[in-house]
Amino acid sequence: MRHPAVQKVISDNYSRFKYWVTADQEGELLFYRNQHKGRRLIQQLRLPLQQLWETRKKGKTEELPEDVPPGRMRIPILFPPPTAPKKFFVSSEFDLFAVTKERNLLRHPRNEKSSGMGWRLVMEQVPPSASHFAMGPEEDGRQLFLSFKVHNRELTICRLATGESKSIYFNEWKPSHFPDFFLWIRSFTI
Repeated sequence: MRHPAVQKVISDNYSRFKYWVTADQEGELLFYRNQHKGRRLIQQLRLPLQQLWETRKKGKTEELPEDVPPGRMRIPILFPPPTAPKKFFVSSEFDLFAVTKERNLLRHPRNEKSSGMGWRLVMEQVPPSASHFAMGPEEDGRQLFLSFKVHNRELTICRLATGESKSIYFNEWKPSHFPDFFLWIRSFTI
């Protein structure tokens, strides 16, 4: 909050903030409430960071999903269900996926303990203006994500484990009575 741009935004919108939460390096959390153009301390907590870190080192660490590419949101954050997604689709393993208006790919796993609690962010920046989507495994089990833009017939396949993607123009494509692509015998079909 010491950055000048952050201070300016806070100053301009101070009345819109109802609560403030600050944390320091020693694990002290301070909860404030805006009251009469000032902040009033509501609660103060001190986390035993050394004890928490030692417990975490000894205990089992949570495994991160393999379908998240390195360097991208490799933290186990669950998102709320999308309110108005651009598209819902099901993978060949029957996991539910959603592409949001913000061009994020979210996954709702069917066999995880946390599946009832939220959605995992799998990919950011889904290709814009894509309208057809599919998901399927490679031979080694890693996930492939297919997106197709109807207006220019651009087909993009992204390997989620590494984040690499390849695009081609599928000029021979003709609309069919099947609404989307799907994975059949290790190949995407329409």
